[in-house]
Amino acid sequence: MRDRNGLVPAAGIALGAVLLFLTASLAANLVALRQGKLFPFSWFLFDPADRFADFFKLSLSYPGPAVHAPAAWWHVDWLFARYYRWLDVFADSPFNNRHVPPFETMLALGQRALLTLADPMLVFSLLLAGSFALLCTATTRFVPATERARMIFVTLLGYPALFAMDRGHIYSVLCGALLIAAVARTLVRGEADRWSILLFAVALNFRPNAVLFPGALWLAGRMRFRELLFAGLGSVALLGLSFVVAHHFYPVYTPASLAKGLADYRAAYIGSANGLFYGSSLWGALLMFGVPDPLRTLLPLLVGGAITLVAALLARLEVVRASSFLFLVTSAYALSTTVFADYHLVIFLLPLVFLVREESAGLPRRGEQLGVLVGSVAMLLPKNFMFIPLGEERFLSTQVIINPLLLVQCALLVMILAAGRLRREQLRDLVGSFRRPVAGALQRA
Repeated sequence: MRDRNGLVPAAGIALGAVLLFLTASLAANLVALRQGKLFPFSWFLFDPADRFADFFKLSLSYPGPAVHAPAAWWHVDWLFARYYRWLDVFADSPFNNRHVPPFETMLALGQRALLTLADPMLVFSLLLAGSFALLCTATTRFVPATERARMIFVTLLGYPALFAMDRGHIYSVLCGALLIAAVARTLVRGEADRWSILLFAVALNFRPNAVLFPGALWLAGRMRFRELLFAGLGSVALLGLSFVVAHHFYPVYTPASLAKGLADYRAAYIGSANGLFYGSSLWGALLMFGVPDPLRTLLPLLVGGAITLVAALLARLEVVRASSFLFLVTSAYALSTTVFADYHLVIFLLPLVFLVREESAGLPRRGEQLGVLVGSVAMLLPKNFMFIPLGEERFLSTQVIINPLLLVQCALLVMILAAGRLRREQLRDLVGSFRRPVAGALQRA
């Protein structure tokens, strides 16, 4: 099926690629199993012996009454026995729950309470299904009805979603859904209304570095400074409220314990190779190439900042469409984050949503849209085919290197092709277009 421009629709390309790579991954796993190989060669997601651990290990790490026993037909007694064996180990290790942000801690305490009232697998399944229902709503709300079925399959069968299911990482799904909904609503409506501001405020409490999205929208002239300020204030208010609630039900959770937990997390992940596995950050690729600190940490921030600035300027000058702008900002978000776990790649559904929306409106696919399509879809594909030995019985997928390098190349392609359409009079207005929002904000401050 082709669109009115004679091209295969972006949603169709994305779905075809997802199905192709999913099939290839499963086939490779089957071959590995027949050869007697074990994980990671035998399964393209996470270690099956640690399935759903991000949900259950976190929930069970908090004190409380005895957890309801899972029904026998789930066949997970061995899995829960493994969770419980690791609880004491994690409690006194750098992998403890003290690094978890206040809002997520509050939610995890609620999860812990629910696990005492009903079958834990039922609770988990309902929460997981609810989070994916929100994600599918966010990815289909702003595309034509004819493309919604394909977008649902791309959303659910994409590697980030499958990885989030396998890890039980509900928060990454919720954060992605909130960001997609907030950004899309802001761009489609031409302003950040109270619902967009609320969505941004909640999303920032899952991942504070997601402030890059409202910040870029403001720099691009798609969001007023007042709206950005309200989103920030709402996020801070929610942070304070959730901290009070979390401390009330878990008194050992204090500002001091959070600071210590974050320091432990940094030492455990950023200070070692642990932060490499199943991540797609530029930091990880630089670590594999032997780039030393502090350059290894500073360079991703500079690259992400430069991409965001260029994206905002091109959008302000009306040189790029929303899909290109969002792909650049989303790439900057992934590249600049030191540890960017693969389930957070779900955010690359955002530029795909707008690419589908633009093509459905009859807009021709320009040169940079190819970079958007390739880059966005590539982040939704499993590529755990080849591995690099890393220590005793540890293997690192080459995807850790492939993903950030692909993003850098596609982002460069989009920026170069878009900048090539700049007219001389637009170049003269370039500096002025950036100065105006900054000067106005300083005057209001």
